[in-house]
Amino acid sequence: MEMKIAGHTMGTPEYTVPEAIDLFATLGMEGVDAIVHDDYRSAIRTDLSTAELRALRQRAEGQGLRFAAITPYPTDLNSPDQAVAAAHQELLLRAIEIAQELGAGCIRTYAGRETGGPGRGERLRRLVEAMRGPAEVAAQAGVWLGFENHFNTLADSAKATVEAVAAVNHPAVGIVYDQGNLTMLGAEDYRETIPLQAPYLVHVHVKDLRFKDKPPEKTSGAVEALPADAKPTISLPVGEGILPWHEIIAELRRTGYDGWLSIEYERRWYPDLLPPAEIGMKAGADLVRRILMDLG
Repeated sequence: MEMKIAGHTMGTPEYTVPEAIDLFATLGMEGVDAIVHDDYRSAIRTDLSTAELRALRQRAEGQGLRFAAITPYPTDLNSPDQAVAAAHQELLLRAIEIAQELGAGCIRTYAGRETGGPGRGERLRRLVEAMRGPAEVAAQAGVWLGFENHFNTLADSAKATVEAVAAVNHPAVGIVYDQGNLTMLGAEDYRETIPLQAPYLVHVHVKDLRFKDKPPEKTSGAVEALPADAKPTISLPVGEGILPWHEIIAELRRTGYDGWLSIEYERRWYPDLLPPAEIGMKAGADLVRRILMDLG
């Protein structure tokens, strides 16, 4: 398929998932990227029944949308505590079931937790071990598991992400490209990142930001999100920050990517900094749509 635009429910904390689906349709998007979490209004709960999941899929399809991806939070697949690692593995397996019912082709997956210091090789080994079973299940379900470029994980640069995918070495495991996260980390820019990751790309996050001051030497915080006061960047609607989205999307096309562009508007984490989704997400989707039209 040609690249298409999905709305991410990270941007819609005031909406239920059905309401977010309706909004995304109103904004002219073609897909839905839904958080899977039990304590967030705009998320799919892990305990939804098969009938409830199918109803969500029908709601989306009735509006002309597809579920592009889901975003669960298995943050500690490589925990040295076997009970913790097993619990997060179970969460990932449940996410595969949910994705299959929704018809979602990709599951955003954390590449374990990176705590820093010596022992990174062992942390990677534990991640590889934890991914073995879920990768097989995902392959049978026809679902991608995509390691996201993300701080405090073993995918904290494009090079590291490729290394993690290569270590797992399974056809169902690829990469969720997030240039915003890489830029915040001071990692590679798009001209290096995209060719490096191109063979493994299964999904793309579109966001924007600017630095408060100068790029930091390192970042800190929880895997899920950095507190606003600790984050070296300020989240912005797509097109208002420093990321050159026209050039990024052009490079994605040049390297053969034809998947989803998910507007990962970070209003869930920064509701006081970002305007509501019907303003901020709309601006981002409109810009991406113009870029795609311009590229032909």
